Amino acid sequence: MTVFIIRRLMQSVVVLFVMSLLVFAGSAQLAALPLIAGGAPLWVVWATAACVNLRFVIFSAAIAPAFHGHSLARRVASSYLLTDGVFAVVSDKLLKSDDPQWRWGCYLAPSLYGWVVWQVCVLVGVLGAGV
Repeated sequence: MTVFIIRRLMQSVVVLFVMSLLVFAGSAQLAALPLIAGGAPLWVVWATAACVNLRFVIFSAAIAPAFHGHSLARRVASSYLLTDGVFAVVSDKLLKSDDPQWRWGCYLAPSLYGWVVWQVCVLVGVLGAGV
């Protein structure tokens, strides 16, 4: 249902898929959707999405020691790929390991898997909404 509403609002598969690539946060997308549909001001949509995602500040602070010494590019990538599930599954393992390469791989594998599955499902939903 959500994809159908978004599709009617934006009418462009490309715009919808780019939004999904830029905003890899399902809860923020779901919180923003009714506001967009209702014609809320852009600042309200942004503020709502930011509030919904405040938990990631806490998640990031909790796993930050695992990324100490990594490049800025890796830290930015890890922040983009952080999800509730990845945090729950790997946070303890990341903090217990002394090998920075293992920590990066342990974090990256489920993060990329989740990202790919999310993007594929969004694309299927966006394309299927036109049927």
